Amino acid sequence: MAKNLRPFLSEAFNTLKSENQNAFLQLFNHPAPCSILIQNGSENFTIKLTQQDVLFLQPELPDVRVRLRENVIIELINNNTTLLKALRKNQIMAFGSLDALSRLNEVFNTFIRGAIRCPSLPELLTDYLTQETGDSRRDTI
Repeated sequence: MAKNLRPFLSEAFNTLKSENQNAFLQLFNHPAPCSILIQNGSENFTIKLTQQDVLFLQPELPDVRVRLRENVIIELINNNTTLLKALRKNQIMAFGSLDALSRLNEVFNTFIRGAIRCPSLPELLTDYLTQETGDSRRDTI
């Protein structure tokens, strides 16, 4: 069974906001809001970037849909695969218009560049790798 990705990502965005606010604000440098439906095993949720915040919502019609094979995030964290290999093997699939996919790429790269500079990221990753499955109660950052 896949680990719950929603609470991990919610906490990761919250960490970015508190520990690297400049990177967090760069997420909103793009004129259009973006909504991303994440499908991770049986877990489905939407991440919506508004003009000034990141919201975690119930599934809704997205600009981009990202489907993850169960446990691919753990394989990436543990360095058992690369993002390119996961994409080539259809372990991660993204669907949307070219503009929306380009926006997703910008958001992903901005998030990763900012998150790796957060002092508490290693602990957050460890918590995710050792978590028991459960639902997140957090809906906004």
